[in-house]
Amino acid sequence: MKSNNVNIKVRAYYRYLFALQQSGATNMYGAASYLQDQFGLDKYEARQIVSTWMEHYEELAVDLNIAGWDLFSR
Repeated sequence: MKSNNVNIKVRAYYRYLFALQQSGATNMYGAASYLQDQFGLDKYEARQIVSTWMEHYEELAVDLNIAGWDLFSR
């Protein structure tokens, strides 16, 4: 999954998830509710976005140039 192929809105969701993770505000399995609140998504769409983010974590981190992502992947 190359971020070039991911639309701008979805990229914002992924960036938000990286920021949420770095904040330590929640376990990432609870991140869907944060996406719902922040972006007005329904729970199914939010869960799918989190699932895709988790599945493609390293690739998205590199493609989106997320600093320090490798500290969380261990």
